[in-house]
Amino acid sequence: PLGLKITNPEAGQAVGDRDFPVEGRFDKRPPSGTFRVFITSLDGTKIWPQKEVEFHPEKHTWKTKATLLDDPPDKAYILIAKFGDVGKLLYDYYSEVGNKEDVWIPLSGLTPDTEICDRVLVRNGWRTG
Repeated sequence: PLGLKITNPEAGQAVGDRDFPVEGRFDKRPPSGTFRVFITSLDGTKIWPQKEVEFHPEKHTWKTKATLLDDPPDKAYILIAKFGDVGKLLYDYYSEVGNKEDVWIPLSGLTPDTEICDRVLVRNGWRTG
């Protein structure tokens, strides 16, 4: 319903760098609210919040950066999601601690005020690529 799509990385693509760009497009105008990219395990039980999304209204595009580590080792989902105040508190805290200590312990679930807009399945190839 929000018209947000992930265009890079593409479905099935091997992500070969530890840090990589995530980009996408939207239909008419940037939706209101706060959006962030997430990486999840295939079963959704491990979730790594990534950076917030930056919108470019003149081009109908958005972009951000993400970090893919050893886990999940094979395949992962890249998500773009809208979140509210509860999510903001948790995801901002998680990012602050992770960036400061470079320790990325996964969350076990998204907050109830998080709405997934799109997801893409990718391969984790940064150690072998």
